[in-house]
Amino acid sequence: MGIVIKSPAEIKSMKQLGKKHSQVLKKLYDFVEPGVDAIEIEKYYNSLLKEYRIKSACKGYQPKGIKRPFPSTICVSLSGECVHSYPRAGVKIKATDIVVIDTVVTDGKVYTDAAFTKVMDGAEPIKKKLSSTARQALIDSLEYAKAGNPLGMISYTIERTAKDAGFDVLYDYGGHGIGLSLWEEPFIPNFGRPGEGPELKEGMTLAVETLLVTGSPRVIQVDEWATRLADGGYFAQWEATVLVTKRGYDVIAGLI
Repeated sequence: MGIVIKSPAEIKSMKQLGKKHSQVLKKLYDFVEPGVDAIEIEKYYNSLLKEYRIKSACKGYQPKGIKRPFPSTICVSLSGECVHSYPRAGVKIKATDIVVIDTVVTDGKVYTDAAFTKVMDGAEPIKKKLSSTARQALIDSLEYAKAGNPLGMISYTIERTAKDAGFDVLYDYGGHGIGLSLWEEPFIPNFGRPGEGPELKEGMTLAVETLLVTGSPRVIQVDEWATRLADGGYFAQWEATVLVTKRGYDVIAGLI
């Protein structure tokens, strides 16, 4: 399936879902504090999903070629961990941690995807700078999420913002289309050239995510899902689901 242009009805449904998703994220952000067990994050998240009458699209997700379905309703990465990591009982947030939370939700018809990074007060300055840069890279890149622009402008801007601050990006992971399924075309890398990629069109819905690291971007698989950085560095992620319009973009879900 190629790039899907959403109908007005589908966009309306995504916005309704995204509003709930963003409210869940705000509460989850406040919940993430030193001393909280990682598994308690998932339990609290599940209670919020029940409260807002939406569902996680993560647990049980099993793309082709993967033997084991994703084991959790939420992705939780603590210092040293990277993409697609998940909460484990007995692992508590430390006062020096950088914590990445990634979520995908559905109402049974449409999907939205959003992530945030929260840095604990006792963390080193490099972790705080990494998170703030990842968030700024998302904001900067979305300035080009406008009908008529090439997708490459988004990717190029993410990489430029990261490297200008002294960081690198992950090269094997990135954002993607979303809406009628959890993952749609196009793939949105965190690097590229300004004129590359398909032309953005009104009605496209994108999950734009910035994936920044402090050192080497080489990722090691811990298991079929969980990962860590090979050099023991730190990882930050910010992500929002957005609608491409003629004048720019509308945020459907996210904390930006």
